[in-house]
Amino acid sequence: MFSAINCLLTRVRSFVFTVLAVGLFFSPVYFSIGNPWFPFNYYSAMVSLTVAAGLIILYQYDYEKIVFSAVPGAIPLGLLLLMFSIAWIISGTLIFFVDRYFVIICMLALYLSVSELYQKDVGLFLSMLRVKLAVIVGVAISFAVFVFLLQDPSLEGQVKRQPPIYQDLRHFNYDLYFALPVLVFLLKDNLRSLGLILFAFILCVTAVWTAGRGMMLALMASYTVVRLRLWNRPPQKLEIVCFFILICSLLLILVTGKTVFLYDTTLKTVASDSLNQLSSKRIDLWMASLDAYLQQDVLAQVFGMAPDAFARYGVWRAGSGQPHSSLVQFLIEFGAIGLILFIGLSVSLVKKSLYLIIYSESDTDLLAASLLVGGLVFGLVDGIFYHTAPMVMMVLVISFVILRYHSLTTGSSSRV
Repeated sequence: MFSAINCLLTRVRSFVFTVLAVGLFFSPVYFSIGNPWFPFNYYSAMVSLTVAAGLIILYQYDYEKIVFSAVPGAIPLGLLLLMFSIAWIISGTLIFFVDRYFVIICMLALYLSVSELYQKDVGLFLSMLRVKLAVIVGVAISFAVFVFLLQDPSLEGQVKRQPPIYQDLRHFNYDLYFALPVLVFLLKDNLRSLGLILFAFILCVTAVWTAGRGMMLALMASYTVVRLRLWNRPPQKLEIVCFFILICSLLLILVTGKTVFLYDTTLKTVASDSLNQLSSKRIDLWMASLDAYLQQDVLAQVFGMAPDAFARYGVWRAGSGQPHSSLVQFLIEFGAIGLILFIGLSVSLVKKSLYLIIYSESDTDLLAASLLVGGLVFGLVDGIFYHTAPMVMMVLVISFVILRYHSLTTGSSSRV
């Protein structure tokens, strides 16, 4: 009887976990419909905080352990934030969007929650990724149906800035970046699965259709990381299948004439007469951000101009929105100190990722390390560390990589 009850409780817990994961990954998609970028960032962060709390309750975390494990990092982090806040007040920088601070706090809470979750069951990392993949496949199918039923080519060009889902196709590119490697990972042991191959084809078609260069750069970085482990081996069967799917996707886009974004991206890449044009005017945006930064006093240059500095100083007039670069973003928001800390953290994470690639035999570790490195590369040219949805994915991946690195270096028993 007790075994039957335990089995029932396990199933209930699994169901609730799936519901929480679906909420975490679907909420940014849902809130993007009819909302500007700022509210749906904020609403999605609220959902991530709710999920973090839900996981704590669902898996009955040891609250004292969480508090004591968080204190060593929370004290210096709190002092650092206090120091930044005092510097911002002294330099006359007023808080522009309180909600932006809330997003950062939500990401920290999610990090603590999933770090404890992975320690209880490291396999839940893959469970999270499977739910993410299912959500994005559904979104990709919706986009594919919309695009291929759209008969007016002039309307297709308007989709980039006003897509039916998301506020901008760049947000779809964020999700495609994290979904494609996960699907390839699942294909590895299921090359005869027609369902997975069909899903891979749908994701690949939509990725080729959007022609996001930042996404392509990140995927290439991710694949390069994978190839580091396979450097002395010929192309694997999985790689050949993926290349075939990519070629078929490209041919479908060309044959059907859904090439507005593909031609535009190709033209910008091949025929650009300046680096600024090649970067979709990101150079102008970065220079405007740096100009605003250099016009501040020394205190503001050292400690930054607080989160959402780009909006406070009108940098958006140089192009669009936030700086589209993690380096520029951290520089203007948290100053020289913030940039140094971010670079140091990034270097540390890359080193941990490379350690997993070299010394771990787990394919899950390889997947996580490749996603992390590619995500950091993506962040150099886009808003990976600004928007909630990609930040959530980076939090999930970073916490897993750190856990697995410490497991391997200390010889603990967490296995995947």
